[in-house]
Amino acid sequence: MKKLLTITLAAILISALNIQAAQDDDNDSNENNATATVALKGQVVDMNSGEALTGVKVNVEGTDVSAYTDFEGNFTVQGLKPGVYELKSSYISYQDQTLEGIKLEVSDGNQLTIEMRNIEE
Repeated sequence: MKKLLTITLAAILISALNIQAAQDDDNDSNENNATATVALKGQVVDMNSGEALTGVKVNVEGTDVSAYTDFEGNFTVQGLKPGVYELKSSYISYQDQTLEGIKLEVSDGNQLTIEMRNIEE
């Protein structure tokens, strides 16, 4: 009888530990989703020629987050939470370009092309 009682208590203890471990995993995944950040990648080009623009500032309005384009016009903005944002790009001798309603999700598909118009045109 003692042996049966010991086996039963051991089974209950193991089950309780498994349930607790499963709950801890669920809590960890919920915390990771709540603190997930996303990246936005893109390219800035001249509206008429399609030429990549180097050194364009791309700013996420309402945040301290911004990036500059590289020699191929590419930029990456990191550290944003999923949501809807407004982007403003500015460059010497080009009109500022504002894009509203940019929806960022936890995925690799957060890419866009920004076309800027030269002031002289």
